Amino acid sequence: NKIWGIADDEKGNFAEIITRADKLFEQEKYEEALEAYKNANRIDPDNVHAADRVLEVHTLIKRDKNLSAEYNDLVENGDRYLEMNDFEKAKESFSEALSLKPDESYPDRKIKAINEHLEVIKNYDAAIEDADALYIEKKYDKAIVAYTNAGNIKPDEDYPGNMISRIEALFAEL
Repeated sequence: NKIWGIADDEKGNFAEIITRADKLFEQEKYEEALEAYKNANRIDPDNVHAADRVLEVHTLIKRDKNLSAEYNDLVENGDRYLEMNDFEKAKESFSEALSLKPDESYPDRKIKAINEHLEVIKNYDAAIEDADALYIEKKYDKAIVAYTNAGNIKPDEDYPGNMISRIEALFAEL
């Protein structure tokens, strides 16, 4: 009671295995799909669909591993650039990583943090430029306000406080 070399009880099992394997394949669960297709292929080695899918899934798994390795390298590079305060190169690395794996949140969070940091730097630099211009023009009261604003943007910077101290020393001499 065999049809094309497959026993009746195996035929039903084969159909279930192929259906399960196809669902796993559609869900991109390639490792599990591969095992299911291999099982189906053991039951019916002449089935073209199962054999073709085994080869296709092997290729997809290899592609995913290469993609993951490249992604990991880009993220590591981004982290290294951040440690060196090279924000533009870090942002570039994280952007490339995100383009490889758009659903990953880590590079997206890093890009947002870099953008926020770059915006702070831009605002601070503009505030210092304004304050320095007022200082050069000897508009000391306005310069103190401008340096105070710059210090509020980046509280860890010493320069605004040093310039305020310098202006206050000038006032003390007068």
